[in-house]
Amino acid sequence: MNTFSYAYSFITEQKRLIKQGYTVSKAFELTEEKFHLKMQRKLDQSLLARGLAFGNRARSFLNVYQQQAEYESRLKEKRTKREMEKYDLKLKSIRELVEGGNVEAEVILD
Repeated sequence: MNTFSYAYSFITEQKRLIKQGYTVSKAFELTEEKFHLKMQRKLDQSLLARGLAFGNRARSFLNVYQQQAEYESRLKEKRTKREMEKYDLKLKSIRELVEGGNVEAEVILD
């Protein structure tokens, strides 16, 4: 409901209460109480909706960062596997040199 319809409803409700015999101030007080509850409920609903929207955006950002972290983790895993293969080959050649009694193996290890 927009502001105009609240104002119009407020005035018509107050006029209805005055016709029923309430004083102007009592009719205003009762109408104000009624509309205060309506407006508070609308405000609470609005805040709840805003909170949910914020939560959804936060979850969305979390998903993006989580996916990015998973992607980086997969890249690191692939790089580590490539490097392990390279170092395994190097270690194998060093072992062969050491087992063969070659003195140059000490230089390779440094």
